[in-house]
Amino acid sequence: MDDTAQGFRIGDAFHPWGTLFDVVAPGVVDAGYASSELACDSAYGFATVHAEITAPRPDRPVMGLAYELAASGAMPKEIFAQLVIRLGAPTEVDREEGNAGNPDSVVLHAQWSRGGIAIALSLYGAPRPSDFGDGLGKLYLSWADIDAASA
Repeated sequence: MDDTAQGFRIGDAFHPWGTLFDVVAPGVVDAGYASSELACDSAYGFATVHAEITAPRPDRPVMGLAYELAASGAMPKEIFAQLVIRLGAPTEVDREEGNAGNPDSVVLHAQWSRGGIAIALSLYGAPRPSDFGDGLGKLYLSWADIDAASA
């Protein structure tokens, strides 16, 4: 995850922060808030089922990504452990162990900060179905350079 300060990945493709939504997902959204789920089978060494990108408008830079972590990949505790090894201790961790077994609940949420990039992990209480496949949770990247995004 060493390149998250410079940009984000969708599969093998690397996009620097500041890349317009329309460049990453051309023609998907015409106007207004831009969001799209894109096929993505891996991100930062984790198996994923898709990536959702978001931007204020299609002609503005991508500001956030949410990678749906594949239920067929690593176990949730392994994912969290790998992120701690790569990023260090999270700045915030919330656990809700009582929600285990419930796919509509989050049992762990952790946050890290790397420069101007916020990184977060949410793990579900059980695998959650999606159109792309079952997910264990989401890995989030958020670019906080509002001035660059609004230029």
